[in-house]
Amino acid sequence: MPLPNWMVYTLYGNAMLDLTIFISPGSLAVSDLIDAKFKSPEGELKEMKEHFCAVGGFSFLLHGAVRFCAGYFKSKEMVCLAIFSYFLEVAQIGHFWGKGTANKATAAVAALVIAWSSSLAYVCFA
Repeated sequence: MPLPNWMVYTLYGNAMLDLTIFISPGSLAVSDLIDAKFKSPEGELKEMKEHFCAVGGFSFLLHGAVRFCAGYFKSKEMVCLAIFSYFLEVAQIGHFWGKGTANKATAAVAALVIAWSSSLAYVCFA
């Protein structure tokens, strides 16, 4: 299945962003979810936030690996896994939105992810 080069490079770029989030969790990821619930985390709450960011970092690593492989192997199956990965990301943003811990910028990210995964699906199944 031929993926355009710009899609391959975009998948690689997204994988690098996910790797960056894994390497430094809490700096680029959604680290203020606990802050939104508890205004100033201290003590055990601060430790809980650090653990939350570390665990969340591993999910970004998995998403990055799937997206990298989709660009590298360019198979229909891998692209479908990448689309599902983006679906999970949007579902998580929707969950955060429902809980009231997401902001308008997060909604913009969800819109971009939906547009991107739709274009991937179009190329994959056309």
